[in-house]
Parts: sequence; structure tokens; C-alpha cells
Amino acid sequence: MTEQAREAANIEAAFGFTIDEIVDWHRVSSAFLGSVRVRSALGVLEREAPGSSAAIYNMLTEKTLSKPPVISPAGHVSLGFFSQNHVSADMAWFAYLEQVLSAPASHRDTADWWLLFSALEAAVEFQLTQMAPPKTEPRLSGDFITELKHAGLQWAKLLAPLLKRRNASFAYHQIDLERLGGEQETGADFGLVLDFDGSTALPITEGQTARIVPLVFQAKRYIRPSADISQTHEKRGPQREKLKSNRAASAYILYENGKVKVEDPLPVLVKSVDNVGSDTVTSVFTGTVDFATFLYRASIDETFAPRAASVEEALSMIYAKADRGQLSHLLVASGRPNAKLLYQSALDHFAAQYEPDLDDADDLSDEHIEDYGDNHIEDEDMSSDHESGMQHEPSSEQPGTEGEGPKGSAPKNGKF
Repeated sequence: MTEQAREAANIEAAFGFTIDEIVDWHRVSSAFLGSVRVRSALGVLEREAPGSSAAIYNMLTEKTLSKPPVISPAGHVSLGFFSQNHVSADMAWFAYLEQVLSAPASHRDTADWWLLFSALEAAVEFQLTQMAPPKTEPRLSGDFITELKHAGLQWAKLLAPLLKRRNASFAYHQIDLERLGGEQETGADFGLVLDFDGSTALPITEGQTARIVPLVFQAKRYIRPSADISQTHEKRGPQREKLKSNRAASAYILYENGKVKVEDPLPVLVKSVDNVGSDTVTSVFTGTVDFATFLYRASIDETFAPRAASVEEALSMIYAKADRGQLSHLLVASGRPNAKLLYQSALDHFAAQYEPDLDDADDLSDEHIEDYGDNHIEDEDMSSDHESGMQHEPSSEQPGTEGEGPKGSAPKNGKF
């Protein structure tokens, strides 16, 4: 074996990637970040909401030196070079993306790279093509979910060789909620579970990488500088208090959208309910981060977003405190080839177990909690493909396959 071949074998043993894969995937993510579309979309945030830019940088970096580590040894090397560069404060978060997180080898688990960049692409496409015209909150959430599902497939295609070797299949799976209430069409809010089993972790990664992270998003339209969150239930009180009582990490997802078309809307922003101090109104410029950063931090940091021990517990954490009709969609971001089947079966069991009580969900007693939670909601599963804009259905049964990469990063036929 030549020295070059030996070095290539050592790299693959350490990272699980070939040298060509490392170079190609990094080139695609770097090209994506450097594209005019991405620069234009994220530039709005840097220009109009510098407070959010600082919050994003802090959320991305404040755990980088923690124990256990949240980035790989290679990521720490990149971090060292990044720390030596002089980067302006307003551009620091984007520079960190480019210089540290754009390399798949910087992540302890390749799932985090896929999650971060698929969410970034979905948010950029949604911001530039979907968010400006006046829409209802349900339509906004439906269109955003469409972009997430599509971007998830595109970034998974880039990783096809790795996914085939690991018997994994990255996708955002949409779970059918019809058993929980049928054709309810008014909800704009959704649950999202990050479920990664560790099969795509770097071989050199130490410690546990498997995690199940349930999240709840409460959707709000707004026109800057603030969002109205004054919704109150006559029995349960302010909506914010209900969100704060969730076992799952909960946040407002904020769409800049009004009665007339918004020129240059801000990206999709997320504000943790813990950062909201009022029951009536909240600033969109303080305590907010972009959607992709929120997902990434939730995935890598168990102190930021509580973990579930099982699929059943994840559903319990999402549904135990949700109001009837609140959640219209449930997504699962996962690398398990059978993720959609697992969650659909668990949800069907959940519905069947308590089906007689669905109309009286608010009166369920604590004895019903066990594995599936103490409350149930009438939801929809994207009641109309036309209304929601659904066009792409991720495959949940097969590992990733070869194909076209993310928009603006690779031409057809997988040529970079």
C-alpha cells in the first residue's frame, strides 16, 4: 500500500468518508453559502436585525468548548483557525458557518450537517419565494413544511454513498394525523421531532450521539418590530403560559407577513418561549434566531432541548400539553429508514388507545399518561395539497440515492 493510499484509508477509518466525499460535500456547502440567493436572504437579517445576528452567533458557538464536545476534533481544528481571523461582529455568525460548520467532518454526527444545511436551504427558499405575499398562518406553515421536505431530500442525495454504507435515509417525514381528529383546517402550528440513532456519527466520535428531540412551534405572522402573542383561552389562560408548560422545547416561529406584500422580509425567525416576557407582544429583534440555528442547537445540546427516551415519550412530550386543534402537522427529521412507519404506528396506537376520549381530551386524568401522554388534539395532515402547496413527499423506506444536489450548488446528474 502506498503512503497516499494509507493516508486515504486512515481518513476514511476516522471520519467514515472518502477524501473525495469530504472535498465534494464541503465544496457544495461552501458554494451554497456563497451563492447570491443565500447572501441576499441572510443579508436582510444582518442589515435589519443586528441583535438577531449576535444571538445566532452565540447560539452556534457557546457550547463549542463544552464537555462532552458538540463538534468533532476536526471541527475544533477549524475553530482554532477561525478564532485567529478578525471577523466583524455583524458577520461573525455567517463566517462561523463558512469556516467551521460547512465541513461535514466538523460535526460529530453527519446528521447535524444535513439538518443544518437542509433547514438553511428551506428557510432561504421560503423567504425569497413564499413569505412576501399575504397569507394565513396555516398556509405559511404548510408552504414552509413543503420547503423543508424538499430540501431534506436534496441534501440527503449528496450523502447517498455514506447513507448506503450506513443503511440510513435522511428525510423530513410527515406523519398522518387524521386518526387524531380528521379534517381540521385552521391550525398553523406544528410539532417536529429530531430522531437520529447515531448510525451516521463519525467513527472517531466518543460518547452517545443517538437522540430523540421533540419540539413544538407556535406560528405567528407579524410586521416588524413586534409580534402579537396575545391569544388567550378562557379556561387555560395566556397562550404563552401553555407553551411554557410543555415538556418539549417550545418556541414561536415568526413569519414576516402582513395584509400587503412585504418587500425584503426577514428570514423565518424562532423565539424560545423562555425568551418571551410578555403575554401580549414580543420583539422580533431580541432573543430570536433563524430557524436552522434553532434546530441545530436543539440537536447538539441536551440542555437546550429535552430529550425523549423513546418514540412514545416524544409523542407524549409534544401532545401532553397541546390545545385541541393547535397542531396541524407533525414532522420527523430522521436518518432511520423506518422512521415514518415507527412514528405512524406509535401515533395510531396513541389514537386507538384513547379514541373514545378524543372529544373530551381536556378531561383526561393523569392515569392515562403512561407512554402516550394525557391530552389529545384534533389535527390535520395537510388537509389539501393544493392549499398547503405540498408537492414533494419524502421517501421513508429506502436509503439515500444519487441525484441532484441543493439549489444553486450542483447541476443535474450529480456533477459538482
